[in-house]
Amino acid sequence: MGIVSRKRASRMKPGRSDGIEEYEEEGWDAQWETDRGSRLRFRQAADERIGPALRNASRSFIRTRREGLEDSVVTLVNQERTARGLSTLHIDERLRNSSRAHSEDMAARGFIDHLSPEGISPLERMLMAGYPFPAAENVAVFLPEPMGVMRGWMNSPGHRLNVLNPAFRAIGVGIHVEAGTAWWTQNFGYW
Repeated sequence: MGIVSRKRASRMKPGRSDGIEEYEEEGWDAQWETDRGSRLRFRQAADERIGPALRNASRSFIRTRREGLEDSVVTLVNQERTARGLSTLHIDERLRNSSRAHSEDMAARGFIDHLSPEGISPLERMLMAGYPFPAAENVAVFLPEPMGVMRGWMNSPGHRLNVLNPAFRAIGVGIHVEAGTAWWTQNFGYW
């Protein structure tokens, strides 16, 4: 249907005293009520205009500050990989959720480790988050500063190997910030 005139909507607008027949469209935004211009707008719901991709999207189009920090780390990881001729990693929300949960757990219980106090491994956490091909994990406690945490990981041989592993295809970064300190987790996947 696309763009339609407001006058072609479903029910007559009550209370008009100027004799003009006008219809009120369902979902009409009141901010346009005083507009005497074209009175054109999108009539269809967003999921009808954009299609199934929007209905099935796992993420909102509005990024939070937390997502911005996490995605900045992914960008830095992909820059390091591209500079060495490696494929870029795509963000998997299941890995992000696993990473966030581990960062929150480390902050809440005051530890920094790949294993939880109960002995749950990164691979088990990724599987529990629904990701079927878990690979590796990097953790750090640092400032909420993507460049700084990436510098630390790239200067650590074990963490660097994870960032630059050519077999990895997916990543999820999670951060938890409290009192100016950030608990960071990177989860990597094979698919």
